Amino acid sequence: MVEIVPISSIDDHQWNEFVAAGGGLVFHTWEWISILSVSYARMENISSGIKSDGKLTGIFPVMSLNAYGLTYALSLPSSSGGPIVQEDQDLNILLRHYLKNCNVLEIHSYNKLEMNGESSVPHLIIPLTSGLDKIRSKYEKNVRNAITKAERSGVKVRISSTDADIQAFYEIYKETVLTQAGPSRISFSHIQNVVNKLREDMRLFLVAELDQRIVGGLIGLFFGRKAFYWAAASKRGFNSSELLLDQLVKYSSERADLLFLGGGRYGAEDSLYFFKSRWGSSEIPAYRYHLVSGLRGKALRRLSGLANHIPQVKERMFQSR
Repeated sequence: MVEIVPISSIDDHQWNEFVAAGGGLVFHTWEWISILSVSYARMENISSGIKSDGKLTGIFPVMSLNAYGLTYALSLPSSSGGPIVQEDQDLNILLRHYLKNCNVLEIHSYNKLEMNGESSVPHLIIPLTSGLDKIRSKYEKNVRNAITKAERSGVKVRISSTDADIQAFYEIYKETVLTQAGPSRISFSHIQNVVNKLREDMRLFLVAELDQRIVGGLIGLFFGRKAFYWAAASKRGFNSSELLLDQLVKYSSERADLLFLGGGRYGAEDSLYFFKSRWGSSEIPAYRYHLVSGLRGKALRRLSGLANHIPQVKERMFQSR
């Protein structure tokens, strides 16, 4: 018998074992989905799994929101989640399940799915299996120079988890990132919850300090043999961005085979993407899918209103507790 079951009825160890076996990321894990539920007040955790004769054969992490006459579902906010399934038929069953209950389903995934509504944006990765020295030898010269300059000026990087350092980092994040990031921003409560509540082996919070003043910070995430550059911000003029990412590469090389850098804010044409491209990184596609159902969703697509409506919905989704 095949059945759809909510995440709340699946044991966390069983869920994570399935994610690990399917090559999933930290964003697929029970812990990450639980933190999203705590961090964002307006979203409902409707993540589900599919079981066949009691055996878990697929999982699909999804958060949803009712706004502007839409039931909008996203997999996943501020990350790439998407379904993990053993068979194509499991994916079809899960999709039908969600489209019965929402008008718009947006999926972010590194796995190409056989469905309509596909677009893609370039993301970057750094392979980590060749050893730290060889990895660093692929940095562009201006990256290596910036790291050296930061070290000579006295900038130090340390691991932290204190609320004071989180607050100092978030103030920099607000100054340098939120003004450009648009509705898909990361809230203070979400960053605080990630650093304080995510399992210690799943996260790394680094701060850059000069003369006892925080000048930058970075959060890396880990699951299995995959690392992720998730949130970072630095004050200008200290080269702490380069020093922080180099330290993430160092820590990641000890516990992962691949470091995902993500993409730019607006694709491959912005300064963030250019920064990430200078580290000997390779490009991979990150897929986006928009599926609609019901008269409301289909009307929005016909009227070309979907693209205009989604940012408004996301703005509500990212209002934190």
